[in-house]
Amino acid sequence: LDHDANMKLVAGFLAERGYHRLGLFGTPEPQPPHSRQALLEQHAQEAGLECRRDWVIPGSDKLSRAYDEVRKLVGRRERPDSLFTHNDHTAIAVLAALRDAGIDVPGEMGVVGQDGVPSAAFLRPALSTLDLELPALFGACVERLAALHGEGVKVTRRTVLAGRMVERDSTRCLYSRGSPGKINI
Repeated sequence: LDHDANMKLVAGFLAERGYHRLGLFGTPEPQPPHSRQALLEQHAQEAGLECRRDWVIPGSDKLSRAYDEVRKLVGRRERPDSLFTHNDHTAIAVLAALRDAGIDVPGEMGVVGQDGVPSAAFLRPALSTLDLELPALFGACVERLAALHGEGVKVTRRTVLAGRMVERDSTRCLYSRGSPGKINI
């Protein structure tokens, strides 16, 4: 996956929609320069988005922990106006925490997931997401494994896949809902 291009896409997407302060799921400690988190922080700054260490929510596979961390974050006097989750699954807990805290999504806070799982379209509000084109990614992996398994086959090609933004109701819209420029899935 082209993490640099993907994180630039996310930062630009949020900045174009009028968000100014980005919170994200990751680790509060500084990250290696080419990690997704460091790339997102870099591109957020380039796009004019403020991204502070105290707005970094520790990543967790437990939805209840994500819910609790978001509730803590929105209780602060200074908070982000957008959140990027490390996967669409976590965004379920994020949307629930924001709803329960009385935070208007997408007005007060926009939410963007990452993966592009089809069920994200059925959340309320429907989740905007960085679609990583997982079927294409899995297909490229299978193709590469098959080539590596073949006798005497040398793999010389490198496959790099970039995602695409899918705009739904969890972020402010550049177009009126249902207009020609809107991506609906």
